[in-house]
Amino acid sequence: MLASDLMVKLVNLPKTAQKIIVTLIALSLLLVAASVTVAAISQLLQQQEEIRDARLMLGRLERAIAADEKNPELSIAQEVESSEFLAGTNDAVIQAGLQSKLSEISSEVGATVISSGAYGPIDKGGLTRLGVRANIEGPLSSVYDTLRRLEMATPYLTVSELVLRSPPGTGEGENEVILSAQLTFSGVRMPRRTEN
Repeated sequence: MLASDLMVKLVNLPKTAQKIIVTLIALSLLLVAASVTVAAISQLLQQQEEIRDARLMLGRLERAIAADEKNPELSIAQEVESSEFLAGTNDAVIQAGLQSKLSEISSEVGATVISSGAYGPIDKGGLTRLGVRANIEGPLSSVYDTLRRLEMATPYLTVSELVLRSPPGTGEGENEVILSAQLTFSGVRMPRRTEN
């Protein structure tokens, strides 16, 4: 009943009002179509970025395998030293090394590690990522330098999650801004050798 009353009212409207309503409906449909298109393009670009990252990692792995085949006498210790991957006797040792690295970097730049703990391992695309969750605190420049040095070092580490907080009242006047950061960072473990 309501729909038919509305239809009767629309038919009885002046032609200009009908044209305006049709135009508004067409514009809203166009807007919905544009939104769907933008979302689809965004999804494609994100997938393209993930594919590019996977190809880069594959290239690194292929170079490491090729280097291993060319120099079979290369010892494991030498291979680990020149590696872009996390290496150690087991996952716990690797994660302890990551925690030590975070503590070392933080103390060098003036930040403080409040807490840290291992997480993982996470298997994705045939590679295993090992990581650490940590809370650090310090002046803005120290927290920034800690994050930058983590991501710039080898073996390659990635900060995948980061939450920054500033306590109320910091940074007012001439006080330096103090930040509290919750972060998660990880790296790729050296692929395990398989005997043929």
